[in-house]
Amino acid sequence: MKTKNRIISLIVFWLIYGALFILAEHFITMSTPGIHIMDVPLDEKIPFIEHFIYPYLLWFPFIVALNLTMPFVSTAREFKQFFGLLLVSIGVLCFYFIYPNAQTLRPEGIPDNISGMLIARIEKTDNPANVFPSLHVYISFLLAATVCNTEWFRQFKWCAPVSIAIAAVISASTVFVKQHSITDVFGGLILSVIAILVIVVIPNIKNKAANKSSDDFEEAE
Repeated sequence: MKTKNRIISLIVFWLIYGALFILAEHFITMSTPGIHIMDVPLDEKIPFIEHFIYPYLLWFPFIVALNLTMPFVSTAREFKQFFGLLLVSIGVLCFYFIYPNAQTLRPEGIPDNISGMLIARIEKTDNPANVFPSLHVYISFLLAATVCNTEWFRQFKWCAPVSIAIAAVISASTVFVKQHSITDVFGGLILSVIAILVIVVIPNIKNKAANKSSDDFEEAE
């Protein structure tokens, strides 16, 4: 796939993602009949820490960085796997319409500081519905998996551990700023593990096995 086509495919993807997200935000709210509340008792034991809004917001530049980089540095196989992982998030947005869900964990009193102002802004634009599984978590780990799976990034030994650490901190931040229940986080983690196994790990193992068999056959000849 040429670089131009990769860029176009990502633009189209994010336009579709954005449209579905806006529709979900508009049509699925706390007043939606039959909405499922995802809170669990463990959530009450997790403190609200407003300063975790900064790693929470790190999600956005993390996405931008990978989307600006992958069209230029990845092989055809690596880009297809990255794009395949992204497509799963479209399925998640569709799932929200089938299984409407929300959380009721947002604190009533938000500190009067910069962190609190940022949280208030997020809460104003992002309603507490459409939380399970957490796309913040899923997309964070798909990005980390993409870094680990891309040969260009692997030449820099720090890229893989740093990307995994970023994904972990972003995921943790979602519960500390009360944007997600712990249930949502585990849902996002489980989905990411399954998607990464099916789209990246298993195909890579099969590809390596096929290449080895081909090499052995050539040596035998």
